[in-house]
Amino acid sequence: MLMGGLSLSLPLLTGGCSLFHKSSPAVPQSVQNSDDVYQAAGSSPDWHLTLSGNTLTFNRQGAPTQIKTLTEDESDAAHRTYLTKKMKVDVTPQTCTNSTTGQTYSETVTVKTPQGTYHGCGGDPARAAIINGTSWVVTALNGTPVTAGNDRPSLTDATTDMAPDVQQTPTLNINATGDVSGSDGCNRYSGGMTVRPEGRIIHQQSGMNTLMACSGAIMQRADIFNGLLRAATSWQASGSTLTLKTDDDRTIQLRQIL
Repeated sequence: MLMGGLSLSLPLLTGGCSLFHKSSPAVPQSVQNSDDVYQAAGSSPDWHLTLSGNTLTFNRQGAPTQIKTLTEDESDAAHRTYLTKKMKVDVTPQTCTNSTTGQTYSETVTVKTPQGTYHGCGGDPARAAIINGTSWVVTALNGTPVTAGNDRPSLTDATTDMAPDVQQTPTLNINATGDVSGSDGCNRYSGGMTVRPEGRIIHQQSGMNTLMACSGAIMQRADIFNGLLRAATSWQASGSTLTLKTDDDRTIQLRQIL
């Protein structure tokens, strides 16, 4: 588990023209306290990096541990770089998802050594999406209203994750980790899609659906919903309204029920 409890941001020089802070040997201001440890990690192969004070420790699967002393550091608004004699660490303030755990972190980290270049994540774990742990009912499919989804909230809404009429109105349930499930108005679905805190939607290969037969109108609406859901790449929440959007600006509009 990464422990990114601090930021490695370094202040820019204020008295000159240089965009970089440089020193030799370097003691990055954010890790001058020996209790402060910055960590980053990646996979293929598995590796782990720690930066504490002016000491950089790099572990790579199948290789001896490397302990290096920082010789120089550079910082600007776009990235931070830490150098040793034979190693360079670039830290970019861009969200990064660990391919093994699925956890998203606040920074992307690249480590360059004579043995190769390694990519991974560091910094703080990204906050959970504000829509995690919620349930929604569809009110419009690409601008076409879904009547039942626009009904006023009822006692049923407050006590179940099912739509007011699950056989007609598509629903979307989002669990604590951002994975989705629900009903397309005819069949139940689960998995295959995850919402991310920064407003992105990630699709996976795995996912399950039931295979019930429904009347023509209900099945047609289910097909439209499923097509939009599979194509959705971003989300935006405002109050009790959630909008899923595709790259070509088609939308699913939803109302929160739980």
